Amino acid sequence: MHVALLGSEQDPQIQHIAKALHQNNTPFYFANTQHFGSTWKISYDPDFDDGLIHFNSPSLCDQPRVTFSNTQAAYWHEYLPGIPLKAPRDNAKNDASADAQTQGDRPHDGESTLLENAGWVEQERASTLLCWFSYSDIKWVNSIDAVRSHQCKPYQSRIAGKLGAHIPYTFVGNAPEVASQFCNNMRDVIYKPVRGGRTAQFVNKQPNMRPLLNALLGERPVTFQKYIAGVNVRSYVLGNDVLSVQIDSSELDYRNDDNASVSVTLVPRDVQQLAVKICKALGMHWCAIDWRKSAKGKYFFLEANPSPYFLKIENDTGLDITSRLIELLSDTTFS
Repeated sequence: MHVALLGSEQDPQIQHIAKALHQNNTPFYFANTQHFGSTWKISYDPDFDDGLIHFNSPSLCDQPRVTFSNTQAAYWHEYLPGIPLKAPRDNAKNDASADAQTQGDRPHDGESTLLENAGWVEQERASTLLCWFSYSDIKWVNSIDAVRSHQCKPYQSRIAGKLGAHIPYTFVGNAPEVASQFCNNMRDVIYKPVRGGRTAQFVNKQPNMRPLLNALLGERPVTFQKYIAGVNVRSYVLGNDVLSVQIDSSELDYRNDDNASVSVTLVPRDVQQLAVKICKALGMHWCAIDWRKSAKGKYFFLEANPSPYFLKIENDTGLDITSRLIELLSDTTFS
């Protein structure tokens, strides 16, 4: 039985997990989705309800192929989209453009078709990979549904709030009249993307913000949140274990601070129990929960990351996250 490592085989964290699995005598294989279709392929039989992962290189797996059913667990580190289709050579593009102009069509129809084909090809790749991602006999650490929940942080907050977590006052959407009222009612407001992918920043409040909000929200929805003064705490949840660190930084978002310092910290037992409940409610076997601890000691839930980076934290603090993660991947139970 193999463990799948979803991410680039050159990634330091993937390499670290691979080394730990090797030391544990657990066979594994690399599955870099960017190279799906070139270095590895899939064949799936829905009637038989099983499939095969085919490998073109022995550096990816110790066997030329592994069945879905012989993959006991999968470590989801990163989904990388496929490499885009190559643009046509310049002469061909110019010829196509000239023909289009002669015929009265748009001058960039060739480029538009290329983009449409690239999008369609990526959809076909993603749908085929979904046959594998949705194979329920594999213990996904974590599943695609858990990853998708992280792409909608308001959903995570709603689930955590129902479990008893404190949630900062939050606005999500693109209605400027409500956003303006929200900002006016809060002393300090931060902006965060709804999906994530960018760091948080303070909202520069001005006497008349409505025109600015109209322009911003006319372009895209946003997340506005009441700023919670305090310290950053990150809890790594691995099954029923919770390991926490405090991250001290002078920046609003510590990810912008190369000088941020990390230290092991203890969180109250009820917060540990809540962290485990949130992790399980979001369909995860492990995650990193970010909290904001206020001056009064209240823990505010910010998000739960289903594929967190941990290697630097482990190296800086000595916390043994790796062995617990290997236990999760090696344990065939799904609880």
